[in-house]
Amino acid sequence: MHNYYVATGTPPGRWLGAGAMAAGIPDGAEVTADAAARLFSEFRHPLTGEVLGGSKKLHHSRDAKATVSAQAVAGFDLTFRIPKSVSVLFAVADPAMQEKILAAHRDAIAQTMGWLEEDVMRTRSGRGGVVSSPIDGVIGARYDHWDNRNGEPHLHSHVAVANRVQRTADRKWLTLDGKALYRSAVAASEMHENLLLDELARSVGVRFTERERVTTRATRAVVLDVEGVPTEVVEAFSSRDVQIRELTAELATKWQRDNPGVELDERTWHSLSQLAWATTRKPKSKELKPLGQLVLSWRAKLTGLGHNPAAMVAAATGHPSAPDLTATTANHDATLKRLGSGLLDGLREARRARGHDVLEPDPDTDLEDVDGLINVGAAAVEAVMASKATWTRANLHAEASRLTRQVRCATPQARRELVDAITNAALAQCVPLSVGRYELPPTAGTSAWLADSSGEVTLEDAATKVFTHSAIQHAETYLATRVATPFVSPSALSRENATRVLDGYVAAGNNLAPDQRAAALAMTTDPGSIQGLVGPAGTGKTTTVRAIRTIWEAGHGHGCVVALATAARAAGELTEATGIEATTIAKFLYENSATRRAERAQQHAAAQAMRGSLRPSQRLKANRELARLEMLEASFNLRAGQLLVIDEASMTGTFDLAQLARLAEAAGAKMLLIGDHGQLDSPSA
Repeated sequence: MHNYYVATGTPPGRWLGAGAMAAGIPDGAEVTADAAARLFSEFRHPLTGEVLGGSKKLHHSRDAKATVSAQAVAGFDLTFRIPKSVSVLFAVADPAMQEKILAAHRDAIAQTMGWLEEDVMRTRSGRGGVVSSPIDGVIGARYDHWDNRNGEPHLHSHVAVANRVQRTADRKWLTLDGKALYRSAVAASEMHENLLLDELARSVGVRFTERERVTTRATRAVVLDVEGVPTEVVEAFSSRDVQIRELTAELATKWQRDNPGVELDERTWHSLSQLAWATTRKPKSKELKPLGQLVLSWRAKLTGLGHNPAAMVAAATGHPSAPDLTATTANHDATLKRLGSGLLDGLREARRARGHDVLEPDPDTDLEDVDGLINVGAAAVEAVMASKATWTRANLHAEASRLTRQVRCATPQARRELVDAITNAALAQCVPLSVGRYELPPTAGTSAWLADSSGEVTLEDAATKVFTHSAIQHAETYLATRVATPFVSPSALSRENATRVLDGYVAAGNNLAPDQRAAALAMTTDPGSIQGLVGPAGTGKTTTVRAIRTIWEAGHGHGCVVALATAARAAGELTEATGIEATTIAKFLYENSATRRAERAQQHAAAQAMRGSLRPSQRLKANRELARLEMLEASFNLRAGQLLVIDEASMTGTFDLAQLARLAEAAGAKMLLIGDHGQLDSPSA
């Protein structure tokens, strides 16, 4: 394992972590190959050789023929990356500036590891790992690397964390809770980037700007670039990223061809992106170059692009700047009020555009008097709700870091206080779903057996607690109410009449299996305002929908069945397979949003005014516009007695379903949800 991290041209690994210091390993000492092998392959103390808990188990071994335990995990690889523009700046800078940038990166890693050790990393004990116990820290080895496999600037560090930690209560060596670490991996990455930008602003005088990014998919990442490092320069040193983007797009196109009618959700896209990453990943060069040689080649490339390396570095550094937040203002600075108000406006406008209910502030509240933390906390909740129906503290912590990416803090402590305060403010606005079963007695004191440093009971793992929001619960409650509300229509067929229609449909040569026949009758005659047709792929749901359409139109008339799907291709295939006119859910909600209705009302008023023109050509133009608007209204306005079919309903978000149900209720229409309960969930809340 040590050989994977260490190669010619890269510096030796360095020990880090509070656990290393507690075990007598000097912080920053060099990691030798023998010491790494003892720790990660044999679970022994890297310096003394003492066995660290339990019997010897092999995972990575110097002996290729040694037995490898499938159950033993040697450790965890935490990779700390930096923005590409910072890597480019490092790549062409002089040695003194490189040392400052590298020091900022290493300091951000150390601060992030400290946060993980204090707030995240734990060990498990008891039957089934029921107890989440605090630890003394971890033993980690940091390895710095300069480039990617394409030979381009890519400053990053691997921190190999040993899967042996000491429980604080008794100093016993146990394994690290990997699940807790995994849950907070994104939050740690976001924290490291913010800490790095803070330190670069302080020590190097760098300013940052958020630019439009070249991407083939929507992303929640907030990436700042160094002012003074041109975008074209960053792109020129990013061929690996371009290769991944292009191959991911090709794989996505092929996937959609192989899965007609199925929406390419975020998780599938991520899997394809990972495949593209692995496919384009070149083997490591056997002739690795030292940093000095790489810098010469990078400077030559930059010069070839028409930029002077020294001039670019000078333009990007040395800018004096005052921090937005200091250690004494992290909880109440006016910056948070401005930030929170702006963030909420943007997020709420995005929700309005989709026709969703918006968590509007109390109209009687003067927003100038609202604590900035409340607004930023609300923005964090809004951001999480865009993709999740439930979440953990780590999810909100990551969002708090993203939302404050542009805010510069005076110290690492101020940064931690800021993000923790926003996270706590966000949690205060959430609804806890995890039931607390234990409470510390007054006589418990500060025992590490019973609680961690924050006072959390060891039997109540705070990292696993799940939250939601009242808005999501209200949407779910509303949907449940609509399911139980009878659908009333004077044109609805009785079960007897529906059976006669279905018999005629079958007699005309449309075969139905017994379960399809029963489902078609139930969906059209059962009283609920929302019905569900559930079945795995290949069970004949489409065939059943064709029968449902026949029965419904027999009572309500032709064109009284409309359908919505998650994607345009799926909508087209649904129309082709069932004869039901279909569009996408996003388009339908957009056309029914208050903003879009207001736009059409303005267009309608303008056309009506034009009809009074003395010029015949203008009156004719006005009539054509009015006809277009009326057709558009008819296409997206539900009316009484219609059946609204939602295909792939399990992949539709709760807020979307609730808004569709409100539109159906207002029009006097019924909803039919079709889907597979074993399918992937919606990528939205």
